[in-house]
Amino acid sequence: GNVANSLEKAKRAAEAETAYTQTLETLRDLSREDSSAYVPEIASVLGNLANFYSKQERSEESERAFSDALVILRKLSAEASDVFSPKLATTLTNLGNEYGRAGRPADAERAYSEALGILRSSAGANPTAFNEDLAWTLLNAANFYSKSGRGAEAETAYKEATEILRELVTVNPGAYLPRLSTTLADLATHYRNSEHFEPAEAVYRELISVNVKLAESAPERYLPKLAASQGNLVVLYLKANRKQDAIRAHRQAVFTYQKLIALKPNEPMPDLGKTLGNLAFLYLQAMRLPQAEIAASTALAISRSLANQPPEEHLREIALPLQVLGDVYRETGRYSRAQNAYEEALEHFRQIDESNAERFPENIAQVLANLSEVYWRSDENEKAEESGKEALAIRRVLAKTDPARFLPDVVSSLSNLSILIGQRGDMDEAAACLKEAEAILAPFWKSEPAKHSREMSGLLMNQA
Repeated sequence: GNVANSLEKAKRAAEAETAYTQTLETLRDLSREDSSAYVPEIASVLGNLANFYSKQERSEESERAFSDALVILRKLSAEASDVFSPKLATTLTNLGNEYGRAGRPADAERAYSEALGILRSSAGANPTAFNEDLAWTLLNAANFYSKSGRGAEAETAYKEATEILRELVTVNPGAYLPRLSTTLADLATHYRNSEHFEPAEAVYRELISVNVKLAESAPERYLPKLAASQGNLVVLYLKANRKQDAIRAHRQAVFTYQKLIALKPNEPMPDLGKTLGNLAFLYLQAMRLPQAEIAASTALAISRSLANQPPEEHLREIALPLQVLGDVYRETGRYSRAQNAYEEALEHFRQIDESNAERFPENIAQVLANLSEVYWRSDENEKAEESGKEALAIRRVLAKTDPARFLPDVVSSLSNLSILIGQRGDMDEAAACLKEAEAILAPFWKSEPAKHSREMSGLLMNQA
């Protein structure tokens, strides 16, 4: 069994399988002379073989090995429950996971239910010995319920597992904090996906606190997990439109990555680049332009240095901070630098779209619209009109699938184009742009006048 495990860890799958099967044959031969000594070992090797088949996505063979192990463990558990019940429950849980992966939810639920029944009964008499296994099975069942769209049952299982682990941590934090971290992460994700923002925030904060403690003793292992949990809290705040909280959480994630860099100065940190890029965007939205420029410039430098990333990801992580930098330069009147940033961002976004159709149409349209303004301010009116018309064409397509979101952008493009076209003397075409823009905007203005009064005033002024 040990040889097979070593071969499996070395990714020598064929040799590992041979070693597992040969070990089973040897143990079965030996068990004919002394079953009490070797039958438990047969069950253990069968369980390992089943897990091996599962990793190889050989579901039928995995289920068969688990089932053979269960036959043995049921008999052993009947004779020595304290010794073999945990192993029986673990095997049932693993089989439930395998059934879930194989698309057999009813069989998966039966396996989890039997495992939980065994562990609840055993934990009632001896919680110290069985609560850890009970929490682990609850977590697996919760993940199964969550993937099956059974949110209420998933939440109940996650919460019970969390409560058990919190108690275990008070007794032995070193042993149980890692598992509590995993369980809290799953519970927080469940709350976030269910749009239960308040409990999600509370759990993320507890998770971050746990990961801070874990990182104190094992920084290389847990600082990445700490940064990830801080990043997930950012996502939650953004969904809840709490931008200042998102900025604070982002800064904490950046600080965590800086600690990682101090530990591993020569190791690439792509996630730091992404985190800084997101932080730059938040600063830009808050019009904190100096901070946005610093964050975006640093993100860009990191992303440029990571040429070994997958091509699309590499291009995206360069294009996004370039777009932010273009916006910062435009807002601060540095139009030449804005033009350079926008043109390079546009080139990268187009390259991505060539291999993955319409991946970033919204970004492309926004960059083109902003580039049109920059060209206009640099007296390059022909380029400005060309970019503005291309932005308008993309926004018209986007508005067909999501009118409420993109029609205001169509209005903006039409309004800006009317100015450019009017400046070259085609007053009829300029008037047509304004007329179309007013027709699109009117229903929005009538339903929410306060929200759209500025846009409507701008159109009326352009007509005058």
